[in-house]
Amino acid sequence: MAINRGEDLKVLTVKVNVPHRVKDDLEYHVRKNMVHQNANGQVTRLIQESFDDAYTRLIQPLISRRYR
Repeated sequence: MAINRGEDLKVLTVKVNVPHRVKDDLEYHVRKNMVHQNANGQVTRLIQESFDDAYTRLIQPLISRRYR
């Protein structure tokens, strides 16, 4: 609560860094499922781009909020 108060008073800046291992683990599971589905090159690229976008815009901020 003190950290939140310091942030509200513009005295502190808080940033939660999510380890790269989290993204790597999630990506591993996505790739493992792609192998089981026999995805071709275009599908693989689309899934990879979708994963990267979802992680950056949605998953990483969600994890940061949950840890806070």
